[in-house]
Amino acid sequence: MGKQTRLINEFGKVFDDAIVRFHRFGSFSSRYGDDNNLLYVEELGWVSAISDQKLMQITLSFDPRFVSDEALSTAGSLLLEAPYVKLGLRYGTNGQFYEEYKEPLLACMRLMSVAGLEKGAGRKDRYVAVAKDPFSLSFDASDASARFLPILESWRENSGVFTETATNVMRHQGLLDRAVFIEPDVGYTEPKFTHIGSDIGVYGPDWPYIAVGHRIHQQPDPDYGEWIRKAYEVILHSGLPQYEHVDACMTLDNGSRCRNRYRCLRLPWRTPDGQKLLTGMSIMTPDVEIALSCPEGFRI
Repeated sequence: MGKQTRLINEFGKVFDDAIVRFHRFGSFSSRYGDDNNLLYVEELGWVSAISDQKLMQITLSFDPRFVSDEALSTAGSLLLEAPYVKLGLRYGTNGQFYEEYKEPLLACMRLMSVAGLEKGAGRKDRYVAVAKDPFSLSFDASDASARFLPILESWRENSGVFTETATNVMRHQGLLDRAVFIEPDVGYTEPKFTHIGSDIGVYGPDWPYIAVGHRIHQQPDPDYGEWIRKAYEVILHSGLPQYEHVDACMTLDNGSRCRNRYRCLRLPWRTPDGQKLLTGMSIMTPDVEIALSCPEGFRI
């Protein structure tokens, strides 16, 4: 296996096997997918990860002035995913600094330290997601993976066409009450909720019924709502599934604050008549890989 280039965007999403057409520090323009499904990106704050399995080495390149916490968390997980013998960090405004490590943990700590020094100590982001390869669910022995895998397989076997079969699989796996359906094609308005499972009660037991028909970002915690909207925007444009570990510190209507940790699988579908449909299913669990320093006052 030769070299592999992966790009991590500001939301921590990984684009595997990207063909990098242009790489200027802090900015990437890349092509991902086949000729019928192209995703072009040119964004500040991304991280590039170039690995060589034959030489057992990986190099992360980033500009610490702009890189997001989500991108850092995902980049750190890449350092730990394989037994590399050489781990490189290239950073600075023009990539002028380069450091090499043999211990993944030390490389991860240095990665966070460099960004922390640039942005100031005490990173207190309220929402962090670590992107995972959705198809790694086949090898994960967790209960969440066992429940997510059948719906991912249904998505793949049916080429992303949403039918009653998909709903039945969700119901059988106990995911329908933990699912949201989002209709992105609503004229000139933002994507809106068309279904919210009754078990999604972080904002209270009435919210799953009140919020149907509302736009994604219209939530009691509007910052969290906007963060979620951007996550769905990525799968809408890429046409690819997402699997994430999420740690979110949310503010509720009554002013109280809570912390939710969950695994989430998001899938882009189309209906038999050609309409687009997005689904998201979550399973609450404290067992998530997160490097989040949540602000004080948030209860788990």
